[in-house]
Amino acid sequence: MVNIVFILCRSMYIIVMPDEIQQLDHGDLQLYLNMMRHGEVRAYNIRLMFVGLFGAGKTCTARRLMGRDIAGTSSTDGIDVYIGKCKVDVRERSWHTIEGKA
Repeated sequence: MVNIVFILCRSMYIIVMPDEIQQLDHGDLQLYLNMMRHGEVRAYNIRLMFVGLFGAGKTCTARRLMGRDIAGTSSTDGIDVYIGKCKVDVRERSWHTIEGKA
């Protein structure tokens, strides 16, 4: 649970934020403050499913997206499910894996 304390001093707000919030990078902090100010935030979530012919590279593509090594990857027998979170920085055009597991 996140606790935020707002103190009103003659039409001036002093915001006391938890350490976890203060340690966010500038973009994430602005997103958080905007969410607190307006009470909502846009979230962009996707789910990917790779379907294709045998040996087409589906497993390697999924492993690369999750930041995993593809050396020694063999043909998949059945299905693999990868669950993870990634952050996409649109301005920098970069993809960062936050966590992931198979």
